[in-house]
Amino acid sequence: MFAFDDWLRNVPNQMAAYTTTGRQYFSEYDRDGKRYCKTYAPIERNARAQRARRSFGGRLVVHRQDDDIPDGVCDPHVCPQYQDRKCNLTANFLFAVPDVKGLGLIELPTNSIYVLQKAYSAMQTVALARGRLTGTRFWLSKKEFDITRIDDNGQPVRQKQMLTVLDADIDLGALLDGADEAQPALDAASRAVALLESDGTVQSIGDAVPQSDGQPAGGEHPGDGASSVIHDDGHDDDSPDPDETLEEKRHRMSDLLHRLGLSQPERQNGFRKYAHQTYGRGWIERIADVDAMNARLKNALDDPSSLDVEILDAIAQAAYV
Repeated sequence: MFAFDDWLRNVPNQMAAYTTTGRQYFSEYDRDGKRYCKTYAPIERNARAQRARRSFGGRLVVHRQDDDIPDGVCDPHVCPQYQDRKCNLTANFLFAVPDVKGLGLIELPTNSIYVLQKAYSAMQTVALARGRLTGTRFWLSKKEFDITRIDDNGQPVRQKQMLTVLDADIDLGALLDGADEAQPALDAASRAVALLESDGTVQSIGDAVPQSDGQPAGGEHPGDGASSVIHDDGHDDDSPDPDETLEEKRHRMSDLLHRLGLSQPERQNGFRKYAHQTYGRGWIERIADVDAMNARLKNALDDPSSLDVEILDAIAQAAYV
């Protein structure tokens, strides 16, 4: 189990070049997201004492700036140390094993870029599905893969190699369906962010018919922070349309969720449990269930407290499952 939601803290890595006296160059990520080549500042000498000046808190780290790396950016393609095989990747998995007691985290080193790429992919998948990495149990194992490397003659060579890989102890299908407590389980339906304009109104799937006063057609509902759109045929966006696609129904649902305040992160989990208990697994892919949910959300605009009670009941029932 990882201790952080940031993958870089779970698998810290760097490019590093060593000499007989220790690290000479090493990479670090700065706040701008770029990887920079760092080194230690030259030791100052105390002229009066005829010895090196003492440094409080360790040696001073500075950006590398020389003829080879003038801008300080870590780019292995132009780095002479990397090309001479003096600078290589070093990474460490930092994790805890359930039921193994102790304060420190277990450290597993690796110097394979393939391992790092696969670990990043696995963590991103879990983070997108659950919204976080902490609390998930991962399996760490060795598997054989066919990898391609470039030999000294510049030719691609395929070979088998045992790589350390991560797998998560989760039901990904259930997470994406909303059966679990995963945060983005309603990503397919909750598209309010994409629909919201800077002024707080909601764009329609089709073009809204402007009125003479410049306001969006349909008028603005006081207090709900969004507007309902009327199309040319007089159809209200809050009612089902036989020609409406599933994607358009989901867009309309995101509008309703926003107007009811259910698109807020602290209320999304309760709504997911309510939807799953009411319509079952996979409901978001069934048009009839999406129409039924939209109808329930539309009725809740007039009586939001009744829907809140149903959601609270669903949360309470989920706690006993």
